[in-house]
Amino acid sequence: MKKFLTITLILFLSLFSYSEWKNKISEYWDDYEDFSSIIRYLERDIEKISKVERAEALAILSYAYKNENNIAGEVSCIKKLFTMFEFKSISPDFLDLSARMKIFDYIERWKKVFPEISGVEFCNIDDGISYFSPPEFINMKICSSTSAGMKLIDSLNRVVFSVFLKSGKNFVKIPMKIVEVANNITKFSINVYSGSVSINYKFTVEKEYKIPSGINFNPNLGFVKLINRNFKKESKKIVKKEGRRYFDKKMFLEKSLIPLGVGITFFCAGNFLTNSKTVTPDKFVSRQSLWSLGKSSKYFGVGFSIKSVINLIRSFKKINTYKVYFVEDPDSIHYNNLLRKVLKKKKMLIRVKLKLTKMEEKNE
Repeated sequence: MKKFLTITLILFLSLFSYSEWKNKISEYWDDYEDFSSIIRYLERDIEKISKVERAEALAILSYAYKNENNIAGEVSCIKKLFTMFEFKSISPDFLDLSARMKIFDYIERWKKVFPEISGVEFCNIDDGISYFSPPEFINMKICSSTSAGMKLIDSLNRVVFSVFLKSGKNFVKIPMKIVEVANNITKFSINVYSGSVSINYKFTVEKEYKIPSGINFNPNLGFVKLINRNFKKESKKIVKKEGRRYFDKKMFLEKSLIPLGVGITFFCAGNFLTNSKTVTPDKFVSRQSLWSLGKSSKYFGVGFSIKSVINLIRSFKKINTYKVYFVEDPDSIHYNNLLRKVLKKKKMLIRVKLKLTKMEEKNE
């Protein structure tokens, strides 16, 4: 019962507002065409009017703006009227015949110049387009209600193409880059303008990828890979050990040349001490002691000399180096070339079907 009363109340209020706005407009019109009052009333209450009757209200409001020389308000109302409502003609029956004819003629004049497009679609791409070799341009059909300028705007709000449309069917070639085959969904807009009116129509392009069997394909990256067939390495790595000899000068100086000098010094000293003619003993040192000391000195000299010779031999050293060589593998190269040919054929079979959808209009 409460639900029934609520619905009844809503219907009553809507009927009341429906009759009230018409009575108000009729009153203002009969009062010497008081357009300023019409504008104030509709600007305040037009959203309260039912959608069924709002087209008539917008037509009256735009006509009132025109008579008050408010071009911006007039164009704004006309854009809402033509883009948000479908109608054949507008002739408010609650006004007198003269007022109805004025509004009817006014809207009909706007129909002839308002830039409206329809039937936008891609042409001659029933089988889709090649993903890896798409055409530079793509054909698009556009039906225009009147002669108008057109700008094609990409998703980054950049104008990429412009052309003049004639009234009726138009076939234009647009740059393929607007479609962006690598993205699953692409958005762009068509701006149509004529005189003081400019309308943006937004579109999305959805892609359906036809992928041949035997491959994995990532459309966003453009990556293609054969299933269960991998490329082989086309070269083999060979490591070769090589020996190289060199002379260690530092070792020769420290461990061979210096000990040799020490050994020669000891040997010469020993020779001097063991020679009876050159050495004369005195009361503190006997000849036998000097001879023994000389003999020991000679032994030291021979020892240092032998050590010097051994270290001289050790100064000649050998170092091992390793060099890496890469040798081509003919079998792997032949196998990879066959895979590349198969992959190229598969890539050319990847097709992209485009689905163009018109979105809601954006009034500027």
